[in-house]
Amino acid sequence: MSISAQFDAGLWEDNFGDLSAPEQRDLLCAASWDLCRLLQQLRDGTVASQQAACHALISVTGNLGYLHCAHALRRIDQRWIAGDVMTGAHLRHAVDALCQIAGHLEQRISTLTPQLGGRGRPGGTEARPS
Repeated sequence: MSISAQFDAGLWEDNFGDLSAPEQRDLLCAASWDLCRLLQQLRDGTVASQQAACHALISVTGNLGYLHCAHALRRIDQRWIAGDVMTGAHLRHAVDALCQIAGHLEQRISTLTPQLGGRGRPGGTEARPS
């Protein structure tokens, strides 16, 4: 089963389009950190921490506009709730999709960075000779 890391730009715009570029960048940085931390738990944690990470990742991915991945994670979460044993092989596609999403978040953060004032210091306040 392949899991899509497809991004829904319309949902992102509905949820966060009214935020400034610096606010969007801060949100994406925090989300990227959360995603990487939860991904590590899903990949290497105990069964209980994997279940908790999967459940949290549903919200993280869904809120950011990765609905296909959120739905797939929900199916995994439901299987755990039903008592199914989920192995690394069962989680491999989710981990792959989450890695793709992490890369996409980094690209989006990078894209927003120039909007914060260009090169040099934050806000575009370049050091100028006196």
